[in-house]
Amino acid sequence: MKPMTIQQIIQATGARAAGAARKEDLARCINHIVRDSREVTEGSLFVAIAGENVDGHRFIETAWQQGAVAVLAKEHNALAEAAAIPPGRTVLWVPDPVLAMGQIAHAYRLSMGACCIAITGSVGKTSCKDMVAAALSGARRTIKTQANFNNHIGVPLTLFQIEEDTQAAVVEMGMNHFGEIDYLASLTEPEYGIITNIGLSHIENLGSQEGILQAKLEMVPHIKQAGTLFLNGDDPLLYGMKEALPVQTEYFGFEAHNQARVLSAELNEQAQLHVQIEYRGEVYDFVLRTMGRHMAYNALPAIMTAVHLGLTHEEIVQGLEQYVPTPHRLEIIRTQSYLLIDDTYNANPVSMQGALEAMDSIPSAQRRVAILGDMFELGDFARQGHEQIGRYVAQNSKVNVLIACGSAARWIYEAAKGREESLRCYYFEDVPTMEKNLFTILRKDDIILLKASHGMAFSAVCDQLAKHQ
Repeated sequence: MKPMTIQQIIQATGARAAGAARKEDLARCINHIVRDSREVTEGSLFVAIAGENVDGHRFIETAWQQGAVAVLAKEHNALAEAAAIPPGRTVLWVPDPVLAMGQIAHAYRLSMGACCIAITGSVGKTSCKDMVAAALSGARRTIKTQANFNNHIGVPLTLFQIEEDTQAAVVEMGMNHFGEIDYLASLTEPEYGIITNIGLSHIENLGSQEGILQAKLEMVPHIKQAGTLFLNGDDPLLYGMKEALPVQTEYFGFEAHNQARVLSAELNEQAQLHVQIEYRGEVYDFVLRTMGRHMAYNALPAIMTAVHLGLTHEEIVQGLEQYVPTPHRLEIIRTQSYLLIDDTYNANPVSMQGALEAMDSIPSAQRRVAILGDMFELGDFARQGHEQIGRYVAQNSKVNVLIACGSAARWIYEAAKGREESLRCYYFEDVPTMEKNLFTILRKDDIILLKASHGMAFSAVCDQLAKHQ
């Protein structure tokens, strides 16, 4: 990151300085802001955060030993007050270190010249973020959200990645309550916003899909005046906002009414997606190193953003063809025994159906096995959502074997069993029980999809299958 002085940090946060407070001390530079004491290096600002399990104030002395110039700490925290302040170092006392870190990130973002692209939505945020960054990175110096740093702590850390030569910052924003997108977008003040869709994730906290829509639209007031919002026009709730938002808006999707639309998206023999997209009179023809027709949705706003930022047709196509999926998101793993589709990062009814469609699209005569687990945070919709997937497996998919695992996944199993003679269904209450029985069900050369919410830990099951000889 571009260095900031301790005085600039005080101005951004209103912090009260303790320890070294001479004029020359306050002019010292911070070149790294971290919340993990293990990442502290010379010149760091260590943000002490009291988490549910660990209080970061406990590691203040460790931060000093590793070269921290200053520590951002909560007022009246006993652990922080007990830690001695070495000569020439500064403690910055604030009411809430997390909010103060956000204030620093906002000031830092405004001091830099990078264009910010903010991405939210119920499904596909991370894949969309990766694809937008890929489209831009061939011709623009681009940074993007790493891992799952998409919340009130992760977004500031993402903004601190911006360097003086960064031209574009692609920032993913997650949420599960009202007010969270409002806060994250206020830190970012994006030139461009993208909403991938309005699904059912976190409906237990937001009450309805209309509530989810309003929570996602909290981004809108923070988009810069000359900016643009890109919305999924195949989503009826988002398309219902047409001409109702106080910001320039463009729509994308498969349907003809969208400004950017998919002309075709088909899987080739290498299980890669061949896509043709039309936008502003030009057709973009390219191959993505991913599978699943629904992944074309993510390429649409990537192209739109890149065109708005002045990239050429060739630069955009070259960038998209460098796209690499984030691990555990429709990741193809070929082993001696199976073709695995690892989509274990998370799940909801929309993404689970999309993963099933992706497996169906593979041109192969081999047996198809769907290992499906619980989808969390569906609230009152939980039973309906799981049963919807069970009916889809039985009536609309090419799945030959369904293995359902988890307490809620019983509804998948119950909705699917007995509906089709060609479908064999198995149910296991928990992962250990399923693992004991898997290899009596599976056959060599099976195509196997693994999909569940992250808390089901299906990635470990996938690892076990990948090692099987």
